[in-house]
Amino acid sequence: MPRMKQSSSSTRRRGLPGGKDAPTTGVRSKAHPPRFGIIADDLTGATDAAAAFARQGFSAAVALHGCSLKSVDTLVLALSTDSRHDTPTAARRKVVRACTRLRHARRQLLFKKIDSTVQGNIVAEAEAFRDSGGFESVLFCPANPAQSRTVRGGILRVRGGRTVPLVDLCRAQGLDGPVLLGNPVTRARLDQMLGEDFGFIVADACREADLARLVRVAMSLCRRLLPVGSAEI
Repeated sequence: MPRMKQSSSSTRRRGLPGGKDAPTTGVRSKAHPPRFGIIADDLTGATDAAAAFARQGFSAAVALHGCSLKSVDTLVLALSTDSRHDTPTAARRKVVRACTRLRHARRQLLFKKIDSTVQGNIVAEAEAFRDSGGFESVLFCPANPAQSRTVRGGILRVRGGRTVPLVDLCRAQGLDGPVLLGNPVTRARLDQMLGEDFGFIVADACREADLARLVRVAMSLCRRLLPVGSAEI
């Protein structure tokens, strides 16, 4: 038996790419709807991301070490690379390997889960996921308003008053020239940024509605953008 954690629901929900309702039971329909893969840098993050989908009625699982991914038939499957405290080179290698495993299991790469206080190899892992998944750009927003973690003007603010300038963080991790995207987010603005070949976009979000709009716009752009952020995304 595969070693995994799983949550499921018999309801049907809208919201994932593909334009149609996706079945949430463990049995795939005759139409073989798309199934999705998420990568996190630790097990807690993978579990948080899968649980967020499960709360919305989607079947979701977290694959543990040694699990055969092809044997997992949930709509959403989350993997942990256990790379948060690795070197950037090692973290990048683990993410590439995880992307390859998900593709071999016929999973669409959907989302990169990170720590909402931006611990870990943010840039190395996001770029590895972007390039392995065939995305044009990273859409980076660690906001989690439900936990009082917001991004305004490219500054992450967390409960207790701590602030993190996200552009400076990205540059410190070796990224040359991330670009800021303020509110309100529009498809036209994101499309323009993609046309200008910006490979790493730092986005603002202060409210849950801001984050929801960000994701809706990103998903409307035919998988050109890779969302990178907290489980709230």
